[in-house]
Amino acid sequence: MDRFERSAAPDCLAQARGALCQGDFAAHGVWETFRNRKCYGVTRAALLGISGMTCAFCAGGFAQSPETIEHFRPKAGLLAHRDSVLDWNNLFPACMRCQQAKGDSFSANLLKPDDPNYSPWLHFIANADDGSLEPLPSHEPHRAQVTIETYDLNRSALKVERRRAIRQMQNAVTASVEEYRFLAELFPA
Repeated sequence: MDRFERSAAPDCLAQARGALCQGDFAAHGVWETFRNRKCYGVTRAALLGISGMTCAFCAGGFAQSPETIEHFRPKAGLLAHRDSVLDWNNLFPACMRCQQAKGDSFSANLLKPDDPNYSPWLHFIANADDGSLEPLPSHEPHRAQVTIETYDLNRSALKVERRRAIRQMQNAVTASVEEYRFLAELFPA
């Protein structure tokens, strides 16, 4: 889960919120109405631009699973937060797999990628042998574990992709180290 640096909300989002979130409203109905407006596309493009076209939760691209907009605090179900259905700080770009894994669940222990205190290096470590994501024991391991489980961040496709990326980094480091004899002696291949 990469760090997500949020930009200012699109102007149209506040306008849509003012128009659609009045009185006694059903969050799911508001979202379906919003999805048919031009502002949905503007909001989606802004979120994807911030994330570099990756899922805010698994940090994967969208080749294996189409992109969606994820409500961090769910808009439906028993844990629904209807007031945050069009809240910019509640919306994230997500792949369909992460969104489906989370569903309508929510935990106060979930790590939020745009939290100012969040850093992937403080919470997670990738296992080089199998590509699994593991909680870093030194900093809120319970929250990291809840996040891994909620978004199914150890599904097989992600593990394979992580393992491939780790191997590429290791090969790149080995290649550059071999250029310097004294480093090659310190780090034999």
